[in-house]
Amino acid sequence: MVTFIRNNLAKLLKERLNQNLLWMIYAQFGSRLLRVICTIMVARMLAPDVYGLVALVLSINEMIHVLSHGGISGKIIQAKEKELPVLCNTGYWLNWLLCLGLTIVQASLSWPIAWFYDNSNLMLPIIVLSISYLFLPLGTIQAALLIRENRLSAIAHVEVLQSVIDALLTLILLIAGYGLWALVIPKLLVVPIWSWQMRNYHTWRPENRFSLIQWRSIFHFGKHLIWIDLLTALRNNIDYLIIGRLLGVEALGIYYFAFNAGLGLSQGLSRAACNAIYPHLCELQGQLQAIATRMLTSMRRIVLTFSPLILLQALLAPFYVPIIFGEKWQELGAIPLISILCLSAIPRLFSECCSQFLRACNKPSTDAKAQTLFTSIYTLFIYCTAHFSLLHVAWGVLASQIFFASIFVYYSFQLICPGLKPFDQKI
Repeated sequence: MVTFIRNNLAKLLKERLNQNLLWMIYAQFGSRLLRVICTIMVARMLAPDVYGLVALVLSINEMIHVLSHGGISGKIIQAKEKELPVLCNTGYWLNWLLCLGLTIVQASLSWPIAWFYDNSNLMLPIIVLSISYLFLPLGTIQAALLIRENRLSAIAHVEVLQSVIDALLTLILLIAGYGLWALVIPKLLVVPIWSWQMRNYHTWRPENRFSLIQWRSIFHFGKHLIWIDLLTALRNNIDYLIIGRLLGVEALGIYYFAFNAGLGLSQGLSRAACNAIYPHLCELQGQLQAIATRMLTSMRRIVLTFSPLILLQALLAPFYVPIIFGEKWQELGAIPLISILCLSAIPRLFSECCSQFLRACNKPSTDAKAQTLFTSIYTLFIYCTAHFSLLHVAWGVLASQIFFASIFVYYSFQLICPGLKPFDQKI
């Protein structure tokens, strides 16, 4: 029996997707475990209104941060080998132009945002976080090449190291009494560490001369990915922005805690799946039927692996929240929010895998159109439910995710392989 198990385990580990998934699970589990520890400290040491300010600052930064990718990494991962030297060099210089622009944009938006939420404490943290973009171009191309080469072990190690440093700095600053800044300063300091590590893991270096050769190729492919990433960031944060405006900063603090204590871990698993599946599908360039078949197999593995973990977390929320995070969050009504938000991660697995499927099939424009529709529906759900209560918002998140995932998966497969019915494949 031991020999049988060992042989089958060795066979599974030989498959590239399984290797990628294991490395990404390692990275996400390690990162999320450290974030849970930070969440415990933050939940016990910060009041809900301060928690709400943190949510706004980090949400605004994340929404602008997604533009720093510029679709450049996606093009490099998907490109043919002969195009790579030129695209990498052009992508490097485009990254610098893009990140300089984003630094200026985010800093300029700090005052209007503070005015909109009637809180001047938002200005300086937003400006400080904008400096982080200036370190990203140093390692972005190397990170894309590591993913292209399926060296996800390196990506996993860097992410865990980044999370360890982020968590330690956060805990130290919390204990020292820095409040909101305990969550802002580490986010700035870990970015140069990330770039330094990426340069250590990959030998690629830019040419000394400035060049934008084939920038149109990157732009035409990347414009859809930029839009998709922006929509994803908007969906990940629009509930914070709407709740902060309609229900107040304290209510936002409760919701933000529920998200981090619940959906944060599940969302990390979704990210791990996406990071693993995209290069796995891109290996079959142009072979649509083969990509679809591999996609079905991969999606089955991902859903069957992660769904039980997500369900277990949702069911155990009433038990672990009061013990780990403190009884005040139970009294504030965070437990049902955590359970409902956890469940919304299951349909999210389907839709995010399907998004990578369309990109691998060179259909980013189709993905962009679908994501635009979903974001509109999602925002409408959140805006309507936020007029009632946080519990209504959580149910709105779950309902919109189920609605979109079921339609998106079916029609994506019909587009690539007409007649194929993914839900008949025992996914």
